[in-house]
Amino acid sequence: MTTTRQEKIDEGVQKFLETNRKATLVMGTGVGKSKVALDLIKELQPENILLLTSGTLLRDENWKNEFTKFGMEDWWGMVVSECYQTAYKWSGRHFQFVIADEIDFAMTEVYQMFFVNNTYDILLGLTGFVTKDKEELLNKYAPVCHRYSTQQAQSDGILNKTKFILVEYPLFKVKNIEVKLKNGYTMFKSEVDTYKYYERKFDKLNEDYEKAKSNYYRNKTFASTVVGEAKRKEFEEKADEYKRKLEKIPAKIKSLASRRHNFMCQLDSSALLTRYLNEYILGVNERNKLLVFSKSSAQIDRILENTHHNKRRRPELIHKLNSGEIRSLGLCKILDRGANLVGVNYIIFESYDGSETNLQQRHGRGVRLSPDDTLFFIILIPHYEDEGRFIQTQASVWTEKMLNSFELENSVTVQLRTEEDMERLKKELIEP
Repeated sequence: MTTTRQEKIDEGVQKFLETNRKATLVMGTGVGKSKVALDLIKELQPENILLLTSGTLLRDENWKNEFTKFGMEDWWGMVVSECYQTAYKWSGRHFQFVIADEIDFAMTEVYQMFFVNNTYDILLGLTGFVTKDKEELLNKYAPVCHRYSTQQAQSDGILNKTKFILVEYPLFKVKNIEVKLKNGYTMFKSEVDTYKYYERKFDKLNEDYEKAKSNYYRNKTFASTVVGEAKRKEFEEKADEYKRKLEKIPAKIKSLASRRHNFMCQLDSSALLTRYLNEYILGVNERNKLLVFSKSSAQIDRILENTHHNKRRRPELIHKLNSGEIRSLGLCKILDRGANLVGVNYIIFESYDGSETNLQQRHGRGVRLSPDDTLFFIILIPHYEDEGRFIQTQASVWTEKMLNSFELENSVTVQLRTEEDMERLKKELIEP
């Protein structure tokens, strides 16, 4: 029996009506969250409506278009719409019906203050995905009453399928990374050399931490058992010394992790591979459209000509992508939520940090195809070669974390070590 989108929308409406009218629906991108809200408006006939969003595109364009698409322009005229970044400052206001779109975005110490300092009769929370820690906070205001994920909708034939392609590629061995030494001299390292340097630094910090912890507890034990005030004081002072060392090491590890992440977001090897894949994907079929997500604006600017990020905002490129005037777009820390893109059937994760939420949101940019079509979701995972072995980097850990909530029923892993491997990857990138 075929499941329809409207059946799932009706189910969401009913689940909300069965609550105390303060609840959240977790429904994947493309399933029809906004239609649920519109159907509830028609059902409940509120006298005033507040729409809260995570960004101006949702606030000013996308929701207005949804009201228009379903013949509810008159209702839009009575909607007050605002972003959480402004609404959290409000206090003492009352609303009959609040639509909190992307409500997980508001589950922070700051933005939750809207729900603390204002009142409402009905609160409809909408989101496509919420992490466990944010759901704990969400339960205070609008507990989840219904879940229907993107992957469930794909299984039911409502949304197009996704094929995950995990590409394990080698870091460069060429020594072209300039390093200035303390003595004023300059040396050059490869990507492999640099990554191994960070690994050695992490190993040393972890070793120092374990030593300091062992010495701290040993001296604390001696201080509590030794006979004589002078000896007790000596062991207490040593314990305090090791405690100070222990307290400093986590900050050093965090700083080192940040430097390593910055390095891994600016890899020449990744930039070259992404440019190659961009050319191949656009060349193999003139209907293909590609999004490339990077964590570095400088990196994405050197990979693609058409890019959109906070350091160079070009929202007009979104319209050009939808119209087909351009067919690939590079993004950095932008367009994660609320963008309705037309025909995007390839997504490349060029660099990332392990965020489940980011992957869920960005995956949603490619599930507005025909149910018979396939989204190719490509994650680039750097490795390095050492004595004939292909060794994982931290990117493998981030990838596993990102995919934690996905069931990879349709996935393939390709190691790029030979020309034949690249030919295999190209075959995997073509619709069967």
